[in-house]
Amino acid sequence: MGEDGVGGLQVGEDFPGWAYRDFQKLLLRWRQQGCLLAIASKNNEADVWEVFDKHSGMALKREHISTWQINWEPKADNIPKIAKALNIGIDSLIFIDDNPMEIEYMRAAHPGVHCILVPEEPAEIMPTMRRITLLDRFEVTKEDRGRADMMRAEQERETLSVHLSKEDFLRDLGLKVELFPASTEEMDRIAQLVNKTNQFNLTTIRRSLDELRALAAGSAHRIFGLRVVDKFGDYGLTGVAIAECHPGEQWWVIDTFLLSCRVLGRKVETAFLAGLAAEARSDGARELLAAFIPTAKNAPAATFLMDHGFENTGGESWRIAISDVPMAPVFTKLVILTEATPVT
Repeated sequence: MGEDGVGGLQVGEDFPGWAYRDFQKLLLRWRQQGCLLAIASKNNEADVWEVFDKHSGMALKREHISTWQINWEPKADNIPKIAKALNIGIDSLIFIDDNPMEIEYMRAAHPGVHCILVPEEPAEIMPTMRRITLLDRFEVTKEDRGRADMMRAEQERETLSVHLSKEDFLRDLGLKVELFPASTEEMDRIAQLVNKTNQFNLTTIRRSLDELRALAAGSAHRIFGLRVVDKFGDYGLTGVAIAECHPGEQWWVIDTFLLSCRVLGRKVETAFLAGLAAEARSDGARELLAAFIPTAKNAPAATFLMDHGFENTGGESWRIAISDVPMAPVFTKLVILTEATPVT
């Protein structure tokens, strides 16, 4: 690009340009399935965006890119910055490059990054990319399809947060938190969260889709989902709670309580707990019993129970009277849904 300019780049309907355009179309298909696209490029940033904005053969547009590091630093140094911007682990990244040296540098610096070398022959690019099975999805949820757009909304939130205090930022977001009983339609997403959420997860109990459906069909457990919306958009279904109900003994046992990392830092967990306590109270319960089972990754949830008034009863076990559960924050609108209509 630097030597040949925008007009010198071969991207379009004729060979070899169609190989690169088809690759871009494949990237867009992956994006529609929930993947996030990022650029790590050794270039002048203005030159890169000129290609996106002015080259008629480009299938990718600027708005399809979730984050970027365009500078003259080593790509291996920029990869952690990309992971941080996306709020994911480095081991969740796939690095695709046509320079064997860059591939070797990346493998040496970040062994967890899956690296793919683009073939020199353009006709081999698409066959090579189609062999990538890491991105194959059996089920694609609504949240998957909207993930890249959610990332752009998160960038808008970040821009707002720079100019406001934390309290003013949270108040200005207009957070709405909806707690609802999980239905058949949401069970795929529920299973996805249960089996992938590591950071804010009290117990990290994993269950298959069939196991979750069996719990939902029985009378001993209640499964709840949490959906969060603010003025920038819908975060999607981002929380799951599974409670083992003991109405005769007047307590609920919190079997699972988790939140996607994308809503952390907004006091959503407090509203989530308040909604769960309200549901337990309506079922005749007077206490909530819970556990925190530490893992290598769930440190963000380590003090949640203590910070919300739970009393440690030994080891991993905690309990609280429902009357002592904190209310939802004043800047958050908590809505508790039945199958069809809001009740709060």
